[in-house]
Amino acid sequence: MKKFHGLKYLPHVALALLLLLTIFITVCFPVQQIEGNSMEPTIKENSLVIICRFYYRLLWKKPSLNDIIIFRDSSGSRLIKRICGLPGDKINYRDNRLKEYREIPDGYYLVLGDNYESSRDSRHIGLISTTQIEGKVIFWSSNEKAKK
Repeated sequence: MKKFHGLKYLPHVALALLLLLTIFITVCFPVQQIEGNSMEPTIKENSLVIICRFYYRLLWKKPSLNDIIIFRDSSGSRLIKRICGLPGDKINYRDNRLKEYREIPDGYYLVLGDNYESSRDSRHIGLISTTQIEGKVIFWSSNEKAKK
């Protein structure tokens, strides 16, 4: 009768699985430090956020009101904002202020920072498209010392 020697490979298999899990988490759920105060008081400057990159793509979910997202604007800058207008919503927008009624087209969203006075958002850069969204923020640190 032959002896089973499969257990000698167990450390190698466990290490390979741990490496694959680490790569998966790093790619799918990156951690990012927030620069700026456009999302205060909700998310403070220097806070850490965890982003789910495939929340809208692989989970077949659509962005909803109040989702906090990471996206790239037309200049390539990465921004964090809250979704405040969905396709089909009628918004009041004119002269960098929400004043004139118009309908948000399919595939576009109105995004605003929680700190309206210091946020570069849809009032300045316009509506953002679904293709600009990099992911949904699923967790953020609430460290009161984050501003240091």
